[in-house]
Amino acid sequence: MPQSWSEDDGYAELFYAQNYVREEAEMLWRDIEKWFRRWVKSIIWHEAYNLKKVRLDYDARYITFNYTPFLETEYGIPTENILYIHGKQTDVKHLPIIGHDGRDTFDEWYRSAPSSL
Repeated sequence: MPQSWSEDDGYAELFYAQNYVREEAEMLWRDIEKWFRRWVKSIIWHEAYNLKKVRLDYDARYITFNYTPFLETEYGIPTENILYIHGKQTDVKHLPIIGHDGRDTFDEWYRSAPSSL
């Protein structure tokens, strides 16, 4: 990579530098996603936490950010009542969403809810 770019240099050097940085960033992002997914899959619920449970409405709709099937397994909330806004620990097809990915998952989920909810 050129140490600096001047007007005497060709655009090829500039574009090479941009491509190099983009490729490196993409590789780093793939690593972050891979290790983040491994971490999400490692999250477990400890029995001692049962003492801290609160009462939840079985028929309510829930939005969760924590990736785990916690509301389903520990509270018995039906899957269709839960929006996993950043993805779900058990989803093998999609990586967990880190930050915002541009999708409007809430709007789609809200439209599918019965009007009584």
